[in-house]
Amino acid sequence: MKWSARIVSFINKVHPAVWIVFVLSLYFLGFVLDGNEEQYLGYARRFADPSWMAGTDVFDDFPGSRILFQWVAGFFLRHFSFEQVAFWGRLLSYIMVAFPLAGILRLAGISNMAFLLWFPFFYLPQQSLFAGEWIFGPLESKTISYAFVLASLYFLLNEKYLPSVILAIIAVYWHLLAGGWWAFYLFIYLQIRKISLNRTVALAGVFLLLFVPLLIYLYSGLIKDNSPIVHGVNTNYIYVFFRNPHHIGLFKSFPYFFHRHFPRVILAAGVFVVAWLVSRNRKTGILSRLNLLLIIILTQVFIGLGKALFDRQGYFLKYYPFRGNGLAMFLFQMEGIILLSEFLRKKEGPAGDFIRRIAGNSLAALLVLTVSYGFLITGRMEKRKSDNRHAQIARAIAEDLKRETNRDDEFLLLCEDPDNILSVPRISERKPFVVYRFVPTRSDKIYEWYQKVLLNRKVQDNPGILLSDISFKNVSAVVSCIPLEGDFLRLVSRREYLYLYKVMRHQ
Repeated sequence: MKWSARIVSFINKVHPAVWIVFVLSLYFLGFVLDGNEEQYLGYARRFADPSWMAGTDVFDDFPGSRILFQWVAGFFLRHFSFEQVAFWGRLLSYIMVAFPLAGILRLAGISNMAFLLWFPFFYLPQQSLFAGEWIFGPLESKTISYAFVLASLYFLLNEKYLPSVILAIIAVYWHLLAGGWWAFYLFIYLQIRKISLNRTVALAGVFLLLFVPLLIYLYSGLIKDNSPIVHGVNTNYIYVFFRNPHHIGLFKSFPYFFHRHFPRVILAAGVFVVAWLVSRNRKTGILSRLNLLLIIILTQVFIGLGKALFDRQGYFLKYYPFRGNGLAMFLFQMEGIILLSEFLRKKEGPAGDFIRRIAGNSLAALLVLTVSYGFLITGRMEKRKSDNRHAQIARAIAEDLKRETNRDDEFLLLCEDPDNILSVPRISERKPFVVYRFVPTRSDKIYEWYQKVLLNRKVQDNPGILLSDISFKNVSAVVSCIPLEGDFLRLVSRREYLYLYKVMRHQ
């Protein structure tokens, strides 16, 4: 056996979970926090230690189905830094997800070599058909939930339905919507596969029995005395169309839909057509099961898209009806690998012989793998260097802010979108007036957040209202991504693209 064949053989013999952890760590592992981690780890720290960042409601939010995450992460955040918890938490989540994913790959007959060439280059760069859902990434409750979703999927594909249902309810407890939509697909699948009615009812009974405690808890905190209309303003609309049009408010306007979402919706429609064509010829086997799930998910997604045309206030859309797009992309690409493998095995003639020789040539496979990972590793190293640079800029401005202000002071954060500035409140230990990215859950809190965001935006156009509007009476500093003008603003420091101003109030 040639040395290249021995290497390929070794790669394929290693447990797939090892390569899954390797790829996910290569792609995502690091000490710089993502924007969602700043929000959810901040919630967890405040949950575990109410004295942390006392005096601001930015890190206060009803935990909902994040309560397990906040309890576990909050415990570790009392003993370790945010960066350490993010790093080791991500690694743990990748280990958790690796084993069910490895089982699914083996069921589908996807080799380690195929996985190494497919997963980081075709799936991870864009994990959703449309609406931006993702399964693998930074640390949050959704990441843990998807580990149990994939475990549930593994048992479902193995036709072991009770463990699949139990794992689905665990996923729900970690993240209501990620786990909840999967549970919906699971029970539709059981009905279509003609599992006996008695068995389906028994499984549904187990699910509901385990779900009741969480339902009571969620009702008390999110539904009871929590009308979506606050002072005449529909907070569902704010949440869906003002804050999250990229995920759920696709029809914020028709120009927005056609510019931002339409091409990928067409892609999803094409995937739906392919799935229907496959279903006509595949009635048994792993491919038929994967394909049935894909059809179920896409049917729900497109029904949700139809409802979105009429849900102009966000009553339905707030439940993230397009969340299944992440699983749909995953299942579709897996099917593609299975079908491609079958095609190469069956292809006849000189062209097929040539393709098979290339695919079966271990030296060529190693060369492709080496070159591909050379580019991937270089790209990820550059991203980490960029992330570290931005983190150092944010840390420097946060330390300046901490030095120039008192603990009880508020400051304005005028940069809305960049992830790299969201660490400023945490590092400076100073109270932000509002953080655009940190939208709360309860309607009354959403209304307060919305009013503050609107005020924040007015300052960008007219800094003078810092002195005239009583809402800003405790604001002593401004962190901005653009230079501001005003005699009452003293530039304290500039760290590349970040400006720190002290608000000079004359008594």
